[in-house]
Amino acid sequence: MFAGIIIGLVGTELFIWVSNIKQLRVNLGDQAPPAVDNSFNVLIPVILVLSFFCINFNDLV
Repeated sequence: MFAGIIIGLVGTELFIWVSNIKQLRVNLGDQAPPAVDNSFNVLIPVILVLSFFCINFNDLV
C-alpha cells in the first residue's frame, strides 16, 4: 500500500512536469473552445506518463 501511494505521487509530479513543456502542446488555433484546447494539450503528456509506467512496471511482473 505504501508503494502505491509513492507511485501515485511520483506519477502526478511527473505528469505536471511533462505538461508544462511547451513543445508537447497541440495548437488547435484560436477557433477551438478552451475546453477542447485543454483536453488536447494534456493528451501527449498522459500518453508519455502512462507509457513510462507501463514499460517500467511491466518488467517487474
